[in-house]
Amino acid sequence: MSGQSGKVRLRLLNTPFLHSSSRNSTKFIELTNDDFHVFMLSAIDENIRAKEKTSFLLKKTYQCRQCQTKLETQREQQHLFEFNLSHVEVPVFQVQIEIPAVVCPACGVHNVIETPTLASDIIEAQTEAFLSVPNL
Repeated sequence: MSGQSGKVRLRLLNTPFLHSSSRNSTKFIELTNDDFHVFMLSAIDENIRAKEKTSFLLKKTYQCRQCQTKLETQREQQHLFEFNLSHVEVPVFQVQIEIPAVVCPACGVHNVIETPTLASDIIEAQTEAFLSVPNL
């Protein structure tokens, strides 16, 4: 299942929690809490986002999430991040998110820089991905 918003494209793969064992259809399992979307946003953020630092003059700079080297924010390019996630009642599944990112000049790690629409684009892409599943 996949969704897109702005420059963000999100895919969720290997999602056995969407398949009902009682019949051959696709549907969500019932989660006991309502924080799955918040969990997803936090987990995505944790796996891709650069560290933000504000100077005493209130100027924002960004550092690599791996080695803390200062990043050049003007050199963003689309990058595909892939990682596995699991939730309390959901088995491990794979997340692929294609999003503008900058490469750390020191260690080569890709980092996403916060923009005014980043969170809403991720949420909208996630919602579109869930809505793309038939029989929901």
